[in-house]
Parts: sequence; structure tokens; C-alpha cells
Amino acid sequence: RRRPASANPSTVTRLYGCRAGRRPVRMATRAVFSAGTLSFKLERLAGSYASAVTTSDDRGGYSEELEVFDLRRRRRTTLISPAQDVRIRDVELRPSGNVAWIQAVGATFEVRSRRGATTALLDSGPAINPTSLASSGPILYWTNGAQARTSPLP
Repeated sequence: RRRPASANPSTVTRLYGCRAGRRPVRMATRAVFSAGTLSFKLERLAGSYASAVTTSDDRGGYSEELEVFDLRRRRRTTLISPAQDVRIRDVELRPSGNVAWIQAVGATFEVRSRRGATTALLDSGPAINPTSLASSGPILYWTNGAQARTSPLP
């Protein structure tokens, strides 16, 4: 949820996730120490992994981070912190914990993926549909103009 932090500068927000039939697991705890807001968006569950984009103004201005959590081990496995002017528009999480996302950088879009510790730029351009990310099996799909693009993402 989005909460104003100006009324109470030490507002703490928690995000919980759980696998089917299991007790909830805390995925993130964030404290906001500046006047502003904090929210979670683009939440995804896949296998024993969960992801969310956190938005806040605690890094000197509005920023977004993509976080991936292993619900079995109860820990964050990935933290992607793009520059402050970058906005994450779509996320695709795989049951392996690998993740892909589309981010807006000015007037252009980039499709990126993260496998383990390796981040790759898969495509970029102003004609990428910012909400076109999908997957079927180990194949990731998105559209760039009238063309469908693919990449493996196990």
C-alpha cells in the first residue's frame, strides 16, 4: 500500500508473500525517513520466488527498485537499482528466480533480464510496448513495433 510519510517520518511498511498452504514470509521491511511515499507495485509470484517493484523518495528523489525474494530461504536474492529517472513498466518472474523487466529511460524503452548475477540488455527502442512482457516455458516474449521478439529466460 501507499502511505504518506510526512505525517510520521518513521513510517514502516512491510511486504509479505507466501507459497500455497504456508505461513506468510516477510519479504521486505522499509522505513521512510523523509517526507514522501513508499509503495509496492508489479508484484509477481512464480514457484517459490516473489518479486516487487518498490517506489520511494528516500534516495534523494523518487526512485524505483526491483527486488526478488526466495520464499523458501526467506531472503532477497536480487536487488536491481536503476538510476532515479528510470521507471520499471513491466516484470516477468520465472520459477527459477530469474527475472526480466521493461524499463522506461526517457522516451525509449529497454528490455532487460537478470539470470543469477548477470544482467543483460535484450532490446531497446521507442517502439517497445512497455506492458508486452510475457513468457511461455523458458521463452520470454515482448513486442517492438509490429515485431514479436523472443529470448530464452529459464
